[in-house]
Amino acid sequence: MAPTTVQIECEDDTGDNCEGAENHNVRNGQTQLKTLVTVDPRLFMMDAKLVSRTYKYVRDVMRINNETILEHPFILRCSLSVIKSRHDFLNRLGRAHYQLAEKKESRKDTSEVIVEDSDDSHVDLVKLEHFLHASDAGFAMLAAKTLL
Repeated sequence: MAPTTVQIECEDDTGDNCEGAENHNVRNGQTQLKTLVTVDPRLFMMDAKLVSRTYKYVRDVMRINNETILEHPFILRCSLSVIKSRHDFLNRLGRAHYQLAEKKESRKDTSEVIVEDSDDSHVDLVKLEHFLHASDAGFAMLAAKTLL
C-alpha cells in the first residue's frame, strides 16, 4: 500500500501560497500533519487520493479551516459522497455555515467563513459533530434542524 500524502495548504496576507515561504510555515504544516497522525492514525492507512479529494472538498467548498479539520479528522475518513450530499442539503436549507475552531496561528486562513451583513451571533452555525453524526436522522435533527 502506498503511503498517504496530504498537503495542508495556507495562504499569506497577499493571497500567495506559503510554499517555499519562511520556515515557520513549513514547520506549522509539519506540526499539523503530526497532529493528524497522532489523533487519527487510521487516516494514513487509507488511499491517499481519496483523502486528498475529501480534504480539498472540505477545505475549498465547505470552507472548513485546518484547525477545525485537526479537531475533527474523522471528516477526512468519511465518504465524500455523504459529505457532499449533507453539505448540499444544508446549502439548500441555507444552513451551510459551520462552526470553526479558533485559529492558533497568526497567518490569514482563507478558508474562514465570512457571512456578509451579519456576525456569528445572528447565524446559527452547524457544529461539525452534528454534521458528522453517524445516522442521517441525527444529522437531520441536530445539523439541519429538521426531521427526515
